Amino acid sequence: MLKKLSPANIAVIKNTNWLLFEKVISAPCGLLLSIVLARYLGTDAFGNYSYLVALVLIIVPLAALGLNAIITRELVNQPDKQHQIMGTALAGRFIGTGLGALVLVGIAFWDSPSNKYLLLCLAAGQIFSAFTVFNFWFQAKMRNNHAVFSRLLALLIGLSLKLLAVYYDMGIQVLILLYSLDFLFVAIFNLIFYLRDKDVEKPLVVEKDRLFSMIGQSKWLIMSSVATVINLKIDIVMLQHLSSSAEAGIYSVAARISEVWFFIPIAITASYFPILLKKKSHNLEQYKRSLQTLNDILLAMAVAIIVPTLLFSEFLIVLLFGEEYRAAAYMLNIHIFGGIFIFMRTLLSKWLIAEGILKFSLVTHGIGAICNIGANFLLIPEYGGVGAAWASVFSYAVASYFALFVSATTRPMGIVMTKSLIYPVRFIAAGFNKRN
Repeated sequence: MLKKLSPANIAVIKNTNWLLFEKVISAPCGLLLSIVLARYLGTDAFGNYSYLVALVLIIVPLAALGLNAIITRELVNQPDKQHQIMGTALAGRFIGTGLGALVLVGIAFWDSPSNKYLLLCLAAGQIFSAFTVFNFWFQAKMRNNHAVFSRLLALLIGLSLKLLAVYYDMGIQVLILLYSLDFLFVAIFNLIFYLRDKDVEKPLVVEKDRLFSMIGQSKWLIMSSVATVINLKIDIVMLQHLSSSAEAGIYSVAARISEVWFFIPIAITASYFPILLKKKSHNLEQYKRSLQTLNDILLAMAVAIIVPTLLFSEFLIVLLFGEEYRAAAYMLNIHIFGGIFIFMRTLLSKWLIAEGILKFSLVTHGIGAICNIGANFLLIPEYGGVGAAWASVFSYAVASYFALFVSATTRPMGIVMTKSLIYPVRFIAAGFNKRN
């Protein structure tokens, strides 16, 4: 089979397999940690833990300065400038993580006294997320195995330390400290694997003009990335303040199971992105066909996850997390439908970059974030976590599908998604045409 594929497609398959291998390890590890923490901390403390982590996850995209996909694009398009690109990107990421730390410090002095020092600890730790810039070097070089090994080593060390903290009953303070140290572990291993890479022959160089240019290109992605995570995580933050920590904890369990699958489309589209860029440059029709085929596959994967989840949600919740979290099953049955739009959204994000219309990433995510916040304000006080689940699905659908039809520029991708949504009709029609 592989002999019939082009070298480029073989590279995509290998890199996708590495990313999937990582998630085959990391997803169960993350789920195991969530189960242990949820049972150990109880709904109230686990809700507060999830709230603090959600705040960090909202800040991290701001710290990334929207440079992630731009770094990959620049490395693919300008291989002779790779050391200047990497040095400039790293400098930009440190600027971003510094800004992110300041935002968390500000939240720390506004939040409750018990969370103040925990947020300061998280602010310091997330500065090391700047070193994730090296992941995009490996991605552009089709050497995702190096990035995978560095992240898995950091994951296993962090997981082991957290499980020991639970075993010795060290409390939420130590768990937050260890979560903060995860950023440091990833940074160390990323740097080690980068320095050992065979293509690293020159020292990194920071170019001021290139830095301003990259940040200028990414301005839409910065705000879009923040809006994306707001769509994913603002519900937990709002549940903490509009309902209770216990409700946030129960909802976090539902969201955790629903979101554990999101690595699949991310791994596939991230690996295929360099190939999409090349197809767009050399064969536009093939590029369009690839977009449709890939979107069909992503939607089919989402449906394949939704069906068994609906059948076994309550059984799994009680089995894994305990009777205390039974209410999460109903929330999960609602939240899981958001996966349809999240899976397709991963390809949309790459398409916007390939087409050079990054501002629409902000527009669509911004609309979704506004809808999510508004719906949460309306639904959480009355319905708690169930309302948050409905708000999430509604905002995902608006941001990732319906908003595309507002502008003629994004409508082509909306049509691609519509074709995927009506795939059974297309399949029947194709069979009918063949018979005639």
